[in-house]
Amino acid sequence: MRSIRLVLVRFSTVQRKHRAIRLQYLLTEKDMTNIDELMQAAIAESWHRAISRSEVLLAISSDDLEVAGIAYDLLSEDRKRRWIDPPLSPEEVQSITMDYLERCINQNPTGEWCLSRYESAWEVQRWILNLWDSEVGGPGPLERWKQWIEKLYQGGDERIRRALVDGILEHLFEHRALQEYFADWKTRSEFQRPYDEAKLWADNQG
Repeated sequence: MRSIRLVLVRFSTVQRKHRAIRLQYLLTEKDMTNIDELMQAAIAESWHRAISRSEVLLAISSDDLEVAGIAYDLLSEDRKRRWIDPPLSPEEVQSITMDYLERCINQNPTGEWCLSRYESAWEVQRWILNLWDSEVGGPGPLERWKQWIEKLYQGGDERIRRALVDGILEHLFEHRALQEYFADWKTRSEFQRPYDEAKLWADNQG
């Protein structure tokens, strides 16, 4: 199938309202149709037809983090996630989200749909706080996020570690109960430093 160049226009309804943004991809005709539909859904205030689960999963697994970012936009909001059919389970959403945000934190991409390293860290913070506040699913999903942070911290360079502390842990630790949730780090040599840094920052706020 021949390749064509497509200019996609995004009108962001959240962070970039009223600003048209052009994205260019080299896509097949089939890809063009699928990505265009996902993008139109992502920027819509309402959507009246089902979004294919398989197309969302295909897009978010793309090596192109801009394409994956369009799918993540749909997954990251409860309202938009309801449009996906068949629906994804909370466990599936968490796994997909973890994989996408890990790639963004490691690669620190730039673009209009993909998330930079720090934007991804802020998203992790948001997911964890939502879980903490709602207590949906019990401790299991929270523990998965904690282990995810541990894995990235252990395997990351100083820039990645800095983003994990500054973008996630410092703000989580503003909640005393979440400091306690991570308290085992105080006795684990590889995590004493990030725990102490985040706690020091949080304790000095207000």
